[in-house]
Amino acid sequence: MHPALALLRRALTVVGVVCLGGWATVKGYAFVATARNEAILARLTAARRDGLERPERFTAGRPPAEAALLGRIDIPSVDVSAVVLQGTSERCLEQAAGHVDSTALPGGGGNVAIAGHRDSVFRRLEGIRLGDAIKVSTPDATQLYRVDAIRIVDPSDTAVLAPSRSPRLTLITCYPFHYIGPAPHRVVVQARAAGPDGAAAYLAQAAAPARPAPLSAPVTTAHQAVSRRPVRRHAAPHGAERAGPPPVPAPRPRVSWLRRLFHLGPKPTARR
Repeated sequence: MHPALALLRRALTVVGVVCLGGWATVKGYAFVATARNEAILARLTAARRDGLERPERFTAGRPPAEAALLGRIDIPSVDVSAVVLQGTSERCLEQAAGHVDSTALPGGGGNVAIAGHRDSVFRRLEGIRLGDAIKVSTPDATQLYRVDAIRIVDPSDTAVLAPSRSPRLTLITCYPFHYIGPAPHRVVVQARAAGPDGAAAYLAQAAAPARPAPLSAPVTTAHQAVSRRPVRRHAAPHGAERAGPPPVPAPRPRVSWLRRLFHLGPKPTARR
């Protein structure tokens, strides 16, 4: 093997190992942080249920701190279950779903907005349907919702975060789900407070098997360009009828990459 190629192979191997190690570190941190947050949430819920700890009250003048543990969101129909932290920073979204600042807090009234990554906590949100039940629980209260709208919006569309007088839930993640690179749109799942049958619907969906994820869509990249050139048709002379298929162009001679690099053209054929 040429020394330059051997050096290139070693360099690419090192880069691949470093990237794989970084990915494993991030995923490992997210796994450990999620387990820790779930244990803390379970302990807080049990303590407040038994009256051993007073619930912490958040107000407009005293909002939760960044990455504070707020509660949990469960969607049994698509097997989504995630801890909810305060804020949508990368630190929060790497390990949990994030409560969007300036929207109502989980467990209360108004429009509660929760965001999550499409390749982690909300990756199965692609299969959600109208009527699906959602439970948002905090150490103090539990609220049930039913999905009543699913929309695709631009990232700049903030109307979905508008306050609401009635209890509402808004889930946000990037779209398309199988897009490589920064996604150009957002999918917004909106839900209203469940009625008297909300608890029965949630229990029924929790007891049933989770809905299978949709088949993977074709992967789309940010720099992919699809050519839609018009098909050229064989033109017959004016007044003459076209007979038979159009002529097939002669194949172009193959040119090696080395000759193309120095603009040498095709290699001349040997004469016999």
